[in-house]
Amino acid sequence: MGTDTPVILEGDYVLTGPAVPEGPVRAVFLHEDDEGQVTANYLRREPEAGPQRHRARVSVLYGRWLAAQARAAGVPVIAPRPWEDLAGRVAETVEDASAKTVASTRTTAT
Repeated sequence: MGTDTPVILEGDYVLTGPAVPEGPVRAVFLHEDDEGQVTANYLRREPEAGPQRHRARVSVLYGRWLAAQARAAGVPVIAPRPWEDLAGRVAETVEDASAKTVASTRTTAT
């Protein structure tokens, strides 16, 4: 069942499958590539577990693979930091990607 309702899907390990440049799903993949930052994020969320360096390393490596998959599918990949302007950068990236898709569709159709 389809819907025209805008939805934001957020989470770790979300695959890029439904998002293709010409499709109805628009996506931006956020990738944090700094193991130290990921370790700090885990420590802030789960202080009782202590520094989770191995988990952070695995997360960054898997994130790199997911980012490569996203790029291969034509999905933009951006860094989440600085966090203060993330929403604006995501909106700009989606608008840019949508404009390129429209321009490409017009060029192909003519």
